[in-house]
Amino acid sequence: MYHAWLIEARPGGCHVLTEENQNGLAARAQAAFMPDRMFKGHALWLQRLRGKAESGAPWGGSFVSPADGA
Repeated sequence: MYHAWLIEARPGGCHVLTEENQNGLAARAQAAFMPDRMFKGHALWLQRLRGKAESGAPWGGSFVSPADGA
């Protein structure tokens, strides 16, 4: 199983692109018996990531993107 996340700074926020690739017996079984599981898992991950990002930086500061000259 491989996961890839690309997070790009954008004006006013960021853009997140996710991709996953699964091979093997377990992946085929999941696709057959739980076809929406991967999609729902990625949606949940993105919702939680957004919530964390909207709550601010964990150290009480602010995030600075590379585009801002950090």
